[in-house]
Amino acid sequence: METPGKRSKKFLVWVGITVLGIMVAGAGFIFKLTEFIKVAQNRDAESFAIVPVATYFCVTAGFICLFIWNYLRGGFHDVEGPKYEMLRRHEEIDKHDLALTQSARKGA
Repeated sequence: METPGKRSKKFLVWVGITVLGIMVAGAGFIFKLTEFIKVAQNRDAESFAIVPVATYFCVTAGFICLFIWNYLRGGFHDVEGPKYEMLRRHEEIDKHDLALTQSARKGA
């Protein structure tokens, strides 16, 4: 059994890794944003760089909207629940298929 001290230490490690990941991803995003601004200021490269980067921003905005929508719906309150629900439904389907197979054998 875990002690409260071990649990809080694991939580702090998890938070630290999460924050580090967000910082690295944010740094990469800021780097790409500054590169986009530099290229956008150069008139020769407009058609080359603006379309792919604009697409990247649209996709990013879509993912941010999905994240916010899921957060507001409470999708992160029980992250383990859907896994068990899927397994429960799979067992029900297997039982149903077994019952159909057995009834088909009896009828034949």
